[in-house]
Formats: sequence, C-alpha cells, structure tokens
Amino acid sequence: MKPYLVAAVLIASACTTMDQYFDGKVVTVDGAEYLVRETRPGTYQAMPNDPKITWNLDASVWPKNVRAIEIATGCKVNPAAVKNGDQNTIATVDC
Repeated sequence: MKPYLVAAVLIASACTTMDQYFDGKVVTVDGAEYLVRETRPGTYQAMPNDPKITWNLDASVWPKNVRAIEIATGCKVNPAAVKNGDQNTIATVDC
C-alpha cells in the first residue's frame, strides 16, 4: 500500500506549481518561471515556480529571484535589504 501512496503523491506533485499555493505574480527569467509575492508593503518574496526546484539548494537561483522581483514590481531591489534562504529571496524595493 505504501508504494502506491508514494507514487500517487509524486505524480500529483509533478503537476503542481508554486502559484497554486501562494498568491502572486509569475514572471519568466532566463526561460524559467518565478513566483513573486508581496509579503508586506514594499517587501517581496521570490522563488522558482517549480516545487521540485525548491527542494534543491542552488545559490545560483538567488540573483534570478532578485531579477524576478524587479520584473514583477518594475522597481529596483534595495541591495542592502536582500535575504536569501533555501531557494527563496526576500527583498525590499526602491520605487
């Protein structure tokens, strides 16, 4: 029974994206989708829109997250107010 349950969960997760779990805007950076959402006024969180990617630690995603925030907001990210963790970036913007 357990193998079938694991298989069902894996199949279901293969068809999901992060924007199904969070409200926000999906933008494309270098051919990949990123979800950008406002966490509080002027502060945004960005992450890859593919949940499989969010489980792998890859620091190369952080600059793409910053670019995604800039594309989604039309504002420049404040470099002094960027926090990276796992595959997420939280930053404030200067508009």
